[in-house]
Amino acid sequence: MVVNEKSRLQKVGSLFLHKVAGAGFSITILFIISFLITGRELYEFVETISHWSLWLLFFGYGVICSIVIDFLCSNVFKRDLKVLLYILAGYGCFLIFGLNYVTIIAGTVGALCALIFYGGLTLAERSKAFTYLCAFVLPILFLALIQFDFTEKKQWEAVQTDSSFHATFHYFNGRHHIPIAVEDGKTVQFQVKFTVENGASHGYHVRDEAGDLVGMTETSEDSQLINVEDPGIYHIVVTGRHLEGSVQVDWEIVEAFREGQNRHKHRAGTNSDK
Repeated sequence: MVVNEKSRLQKVGSLFLHKVAGAGFSITILFIISFLITGRELYEFVETISHWSLWLLFFGYGVICSIVIDFLCSNVFKRDLKVLLYILAGYGCFLIFGLNYVTIIAGTVGALCALIFYGGLTLAERSKAFTYLCAFVLPILFLALIQFDFTEKKQWEAVQTDSSFHATFHYFNGRHHIPIAVEDGKTVQFQVKFTVENGASHGYHVRDEAGDLVGMTETSEDSQLINVEDPGIYHIVVTGRHLEGSVQVDWEIVEAFREGQNRHKHRAGTNSDK
């Protein structure tokens, strides 16, 4: 009895590992395509693979759907319908938001990813080396890349004071953090102004000490207020894509918003394609 139970657990573990390998294979294909589309630039590639929603979609939604499909094909439908069920699963996570051209396009991409997932799962069932490569080696490699900053700066000249930051550059592709210490009961009101000489896209957002995005309150057309929850170091992060020009950031430490005060819309960051 103990031997049979152990054998059953090993079989379940092996099946689950194959599904994780299928997820790893499909997300790897997506990342490779993304790398080629972004012109093989490491900064933009790492920005893409840093979206945790993609990881959750493949390793969460994808694996769960695969388990459900196995159950349905064993108890409800014929195994011949397995490919169709994977296609439906690929469409399903997008069509729940409604039927329009955006969700149809996204669903088509999802269906292709689901088929690649199924292909990876099939290969994993035939090769242990493939299973461990896609289930562990490649995901760990991508997660390691996320830890590096591949920002490129050329002729970068920056000056920071207690209340301002100014930088000029011939080329800026990536991000730059401007740390600001915020005490209890205080917040930061700031303005960001880009001077762009080549029409490249740019933007900014705010992150806390843990690296999480922080919301902002718009106090005027060109002024933002950081929504401080705890005192600490907050970072105004300016970003650019092949940008040439300069950026000016000015801030002041002010009293935190209290209940009943007038405030405008909240947002986590802003970007411009001007």
